[in-house]
Amino acid sequence: MSLKLNEGEKTVLVLQGGGALGAYQAGAYEALSEAGNEPSWIAGISIGAINGAIIAGNRKENRVSNLRAFWETTSSSLLARTPFGETNIRGMMNEVAANWAMAFGIDGFFKPRFPELLFGGLTQPDEVSFYDTSP
Repeated sequence: MSLKLNEGEKTVLVLQGGGALGAYQAGAYEALSEAGNEPSWIAGISIGAINGAIIAGNRKENRVSNLRAFWETTSSSLLARTPFGETNIRGMMNEVAANWAMAFGIDGFFKPRFPELLFGGLTQPDEVSFYDTSP
């Protein structure tokens, strides 16, 4: 179902932060796009800003595929599948995957900086953070 707007009205897509919402936002945008509801304006914070940049920075026909590629790159596959289904073991495996990402980063998304570089006094202002998100 396509949204019918009155003349002069615009559709605004607002995407909030919170990493867990990011993949959901990508799927929600895909559903909106398939229904013919493209945003006139896009605003976002944190992961919502990243999704918004991918949407706004690509041609209409490439937006969904580029969102999917981003989320396939940044989603951890470490221990993502378990033969035990929804049990405490799965929760423990999720914790291991999250801790692995914090300790070692995710290729193509971020990498951790080592603490001695943060507090040694030799750090440049653009290097004072726990994670490096440069390409």
